[in-house]
Amino acid sequence: MYSSVELFSVALVKMAGEEDESCHQKISNTLHTLGCHHPETVLKCCHDHLSQHTMLTVPQGVIILESMTKIIKDTIDQISPALAQKVISLATQWMTALTGTQADSQEAACNLLVAMSFRFINQVVQLTMENFKQGNLPHLYMVKTLSKMSMQNVYGMVPFLKSIMETMIPVLIGVKEDELKSVFASAMGSFSKSILNYLENKDKVSDPTVTKNTFATEINIVYSLLFKMWLEKEHLKFNIPTVEALGYVSALLPKDRLEEELPKLIRGLLSLSKKQGGHCSITECLCRVLDIATEMKCFNLKAQVDNVLNNLHQQICLSVDFSNQLSVKNHTETLRCFTVLAPVYADSLVDFLLTKLENADQQVRVGTLTVLRHLISSASSHLERRKAEIVAAVKPVLLDKSTNQEKKITAQVICAMAQQGYLEPEGGKVMVEFLIRQCAAPIHSGSMASSDQHPDQVTDEDVVTACETVMFMITNTMRMEDILWPFLLECVTMSQYAKALTTICNCLTQLGKRKLQAGNESFSLPSNEESNLPTAQALLARLLIVSCCPYQGGGQGAAALRLLQVLSFNIHPATVTSWAEELPSLADHLLANTEESLLQQEWEKKLLLLLSRTLNHIDNGEWTAKLSDEMCKLIQTDHRSPQEKGFLYQSLGTVLHHVPSKNIKQELHQMLLSVQHSESVEREGMAAAIGFCAMTHFDDALSILEEFTNSNSLKNTNNFFNILRDKSDVDLDKVKSTLVLCYGNTALYSPEELVLSRIENHILPAVANQFSARVQGIKAESKDLTLKLSLIKTVTLIARSLQSIHQRVPFNFSGKRQLLIYMQDLIGAEPPELLLNPVRQLAMSACMYLVQLRTDSNQDDTSQLIQICLTSTFSLVPAELDKGKDTERNTKETATLYKQTITALQELLKQILLQDLSPEGLQAIFMQVEEWIMSTKDYERERAMGTIFELMKCYLETLDVKNVVPLNNIGTLIGRLMPRCVDPDIWRALAEDTECSMNTMRELLNILNKQIPVGERRTYPITENLNQYSALESLAAVCALYEMITTPESRETVIKLFPQLFSTLLVHHSSSINVRLPKVFVPHHESKQKDFSAEPQSLSSRDVCVNCVEMLIEVLNMSNNKHVVHFMLECGGWNQMMDLRKSHRGVILLAKAMVRYAGPSLIGIVVQLSALILTVEECQKVTVAAFFGELVKSPLTSQLQLTDTLMNRLLRCLFNSSSVVQFLCVRGLSNVTTGAPHRIEKYSRPVLCAMTGLMETGENDNELLMFEVLLCLSKHLDQLRPNTIRPFVLKIISGIQPFFEAKCDKVQAEAFSVLGSLAKCGCRDPRTYFYQQIHSHLVCLLLHLGGKSKEVSRSCNSTLGLIIPLIGSAEACTKIEKHLGATTLNYTEFLRDISKQFIKDFPDRIHTYVTDCVSFFNNPLVQIRANAVKLSVFFFQNPEESSKPAQRIRWWKKYKY
Repeated sequence: MYSSVELFSVALVKMAGEEDESCHQKISNTLHTLGCHHPETVLKCCHDHLSQHTMLTVPQGVIILESMTKIIKDTIDQISPALAQKVISLATQWMTALTGTQADSQEAACNLLVAMSFRFINQVVQLTMENFKQGNLPHLYMVKTLSKMSMQNVYGMVPFLKSIMETMIPVLIGVKEDELKSVFASAMGSFSKSILNYLENKDKVSDPTVTKNTFATEINIVYSLLFKMWLEKEHLKFNIPTVEALGYVSALLPKDRLEEELPKLIRGLLSLSKKQGGHCSITECLCRVLDIATEMKCFNLKAQVDNVLNNLHQQICLSVDFSNQLSVKNHTETLRCFTVLAPVYADSLVDFLLTKLENADQQVRVGTLTVLRHLISSASSHLERRKAEIVAAVKPVLLDKSTNQEKKITAQVICAMAQQGYLEPEGGKVMVEFLIRQCAAPIHSGSMASSDQHPDQVTDEDVVTACETVMFMITNTMRMEDILWPFLLECVTMSQYAKALTTICNCLTQLGKRKLQAGNESFSLPSNEESNLPTAQALLARLLIVSCCPYQGGGQGAAALRLLQVLSFNIHPATVTSWAEELPSLADHLLANTEESLLQQEWEKKLLLLLSRTLNHIDNGEWTAKLSDEMCKLIQTDHRSPQEKGFLYQSLGTVLHHVPSKNIKQELHQMLLSVQHSESVEREGMAAAIGFCAMTHFDDALSILEEFTNSNSLKNTNNFFNILRDKSDVDLDKVKSTLVLCYGNTALYSPEELVLSRIENHILPAVANQFSARVQGIKAESKDLTLKLSLIKTVTLIARSLQSIHQRVPFNFSGKRQLLIYMQDLIGAEPPELLLNPVRQLAMSACMYLVQLRTDSNQDDTSQLIQICLTSTFSLVPAELDKGKDTERNTKETATLYKQTITALQELLKQILLQDLSPEGLQAIFMQVEEWIMSTKDYERERAMGTIFELMKCYLETLDVKNVVPLNNIGTLIGRLMPRCVDPDIWRALAEDTECSMNTMRELLNILNKQIPVGERRTYPITENLNQYSALESLAAVCALYEMITTPESRETVIKLFPQLFSTLLVHHSSSINVRLPKVFVPHHESKQKDFSAEPQSLSSRDVCVNCVEMLIEVLNMSNNKHVVHFMLECGGWNQMMDLRKSHRGVILLAKAMVRYAGPSLIGIVVQLSALILTVEECQKVTVAAFFGELVKSPLTSQLQLTDTLMNRLLRCLFNSSSVVQFLCVRGLSNVTTGAPHRIEKYSRPVLCAMTGLMETGENDNELLMFEVLLCLSKHLDQLRPNTIRPFVLKIISGIQPFFEAKCDKVQAEAFSVLGSLAKCGCRDPRTYFYQQIHSHLVCLLLHLGGKSKEVSRSCNSTLGLIIPLIGSAEACTKIEKHLGATTLNYTEFLRDISKQFIKDFPDRIHTYVTDCVSFFNNPLVQIRANAVKLSVFFFQNPEESSKPAQRIRWWKKYKY
């Protein structure tokens, strides 16, 4: 008897012949695992199989051999000698008997022998050496096996190598085949390498008497053969193994022989290398020869050094293809040759390299520097005496005239010298300066890295990256600390190193932290005048200003702030504590943002606040004055960006503010002269600086501005400000912009009492003069937008300043009317229908501040202001209607600007109302807006209503009623407002109020839930007329809901009502497909308006369902479900939902997307749809059934405890519904087997009852529905327990029987599959119903098995395999399994065999079988009729011996045609 392990092993070995490659590894792993527990048994099975099948296919043989190898490696100690001998013989047989394409099998057998050698070395060597018979060449793989064993089993093989080599040497001389020569050469190399390893580890060897001399005779012969006979005569492709072996063989030569052969050997290798262009194998061999020659101190090597160095240098100067491993290896071995020579010939090496370094050729210098870097890193101790010379020789290379390739390798040489202590403080500074200079070098666009550049090409970016890396490496080198600190501090303030500032700061921070950790908290900097170090003020100024643009230069802001924290004590002791708290948070703020997300103005305010607090902590006027001097020096730096320069002005203004005793005119003069007035950030920065100065130097600031004003007049004055007019690139309007902004900031920041005393006599006249100028007595207004915006901003700043004062000290401002007129003029001058700039918005904001100031107001002036503002804003054409805009970005920007403008208008009107908070005041404003409420243009009406709404809300919220006051003209107000309630704009206004929008949307949803658009439709609209029109009430609800949902302010409401909105829109969409808008109302698509206009119906009108889909998309986007929208777009789901015949597919995709991306929302949605599905019309049931059916498929619904609800609704909709609804419900009931398999038993009875009920309803002609019913049955039966199924067997078989002859192949095949699924309920008891049914349908299955439909045949095949074991005949079962398991079924032979067996086992049923065959004689399918005749003939041709011929004849006469 075979054990289970043997049987399993045999089965696995046979399966190794499977064609599926994915199975191979699994089989091998299984064999290995089993073999580790039962090695003898598994190995014997493998051995027996391979012995019996010597011609196995390559994969099968390889898999078995490899599995055996793995088992033996893990269990070699458990292998018996007898089995070991068998395995060794088997492996030898497989290795030597196969040729050609069987190389994989031979390699596997070779590896098996190597694995066996670790315990059975004697047997393996003996069997292998038997192959070396007298006069015969050995098999190729026998030599390979010996070679592998010597490498992998060193200690076991070396004692045998002398005798092996003695045996092989005579054979070597007679080798003629090229392939065999290569194999023998490799073997000799492996033998030599094994001997060297053995001798190097004598403490581990078993035979300590083995020495190099043991193999002297054999090695001498082998050397002569390899070098003198094979190497010089043969072609290169066969020389490679020979060269590789020669390196190891040479290492075993006696010293006297090596001395003798060394010159010839080196010359030969160098000559071969030249011919072959420096092959890595040749270079590796040369390296080994040089290594052993230096180790043995061979005298003859000295004479060869120069020749060797020149040849190696030529190789190292060649290009290296770093994508080619052989090229890289050759380069590495060449460098290693230099390292090998260094211990003995260091001086010769250095002299040689320094001479080559003077060469002007780029390749020569790059190659020389490469060798120098390698030697400094790998053989530094041998070059100790020549350090100074090497450093001196490298310095000339530091010139900027060198190429990028030279710069990069020079940086690497500096790194190596730094790590090995070559750089003294003086020499080191020169090297460090070179690195910093390269880090700061510009990167030219033509020198950027690209994917197709040459391997040797080094770009500017490569050089910068390399030098930055080297700087970080040498910073972490302790030997360089005294060189880098504090020298790098000098570089911080040098403008030529601006682009390297991030690297410099990071290195200094690292050095400073190390010094702090060492306990030297102060590490004070030298303060003597002879030092080139920058002052504390210079460092602070420089680092603070560059922090303004924090992401430039690779993150200079964070680097500068971290350095400031490290240097805090050196900057000033008072900053240590405060900076320890503030600077890390600023650095973290930068890390939390990106260049795009950082708010620049907010960031600059944080830095200015840091500067102001720092100066307060220092509280030293003299120190602060020096800081201002350093900042003034920075102004003259030409290369500074406008952003930095603008921040520099603000910083200097902040510093001057903290020095109240200083005369600041000179600094202000310098600032005004240096401003680039065309740069907005510089203008703003300059103006802010003047304002900061005016806080403590008001008179000086105002005096400077007055001089500046006079300098820009047309008078022929000769002061220094006329320089501005003499510059050809200075725009006087931009200069004026700077001027007025300075006045505005002066008014904003100056002390209140000084502002009040100078505002009307000095500040306001200076600003007013810039609104218009006189040229030859003619008044001319500037059209420059920058000047306009600057004037508006200045008026705003003045008004804000005065408003702040007015709240504490009320006063009359006589200039208010003049400024309002200026603002009105600017607003009125804008194009009436186009919004091109923010002039309107900013001017109205300025007016908002101005109207709050006290003056002798004139009502007519206020009315005129309101009218101008309303006209300028309400008459603007909406962005979506402006044909002139050609980009989406312009449209979005314009929409944003308009929103800001309308907000500014409403805030202005609110402030006007607050000045007269009474019915009369409200009426006065309403009269101005009234004409816009009655406009014929909807967008003007919308804007007017929105404005009135804001005003009324403000009035109600602010009004404090103390006395009853009559509200006059209330009727007029209501009368004007009421008609607007029918405007679509009203819905968007309602959406902006959360509570109101909530109630409104709920009411609209109720309207849609109570009716469908076409009242007379009651069936699924597959055959409906496409020319249907939507009911007015439902259309109105859809339009209103659309306006509200598409309003951004309704987001909160949409999120709260998401389940209700989603459910209602989904259901309403299904009844709106191909439903048109009423003939009276059609969307005005040409103008893309949101409302409706009275136009005749056109054929191009969109379906109403498009609105529902658009609303669904908007609802999903608003509720943070954009992934659902994106999924539907990618799958084409939205388009399918709007297609009458594909709508349910789109809904299924939507359900799938909701499960994947919006799972938590499904609970509310299912609750809503569950209530709707029982009341909606047929076409809407289709949508809900499709949606529910897909939800059931997901396990998520089970986790959310929704499965019961979904199954209940699907079952209730199954009957008294259209076939489409039934189809989708059945599919959903089928899907529960995937979504909730653990709950199948719970739903078994209702589902099985429902499916059998559908099969009895007479819907058999509906193939799609019946196929889905059968598929549902099959899925459920596969997962249910037999006891659950048995009560339904009779109904199921009765139901599926008609489908055994269905016209549709899919239905027929699925019916047979259901029969097979019932097999688990059967038994072999002939009395049972199912047993009888098996025999009743056996002939049907046998006949259809040979039909033309492959799908039906496969189903019959599977079903027969399941039910045959139940008929009670083991022989019949075996025969059927044999035939059905064959690769190709021989149908005729199958019928012959099975009929014989049935006649033998069931003689009483043969009559029934024949009767069943005859019933198929009239089958419409020719193949089935032929099969029936064939089977009946077999029943007659194979009777029992006892059967009487007369009886057979009667049967045949009875059943013939």
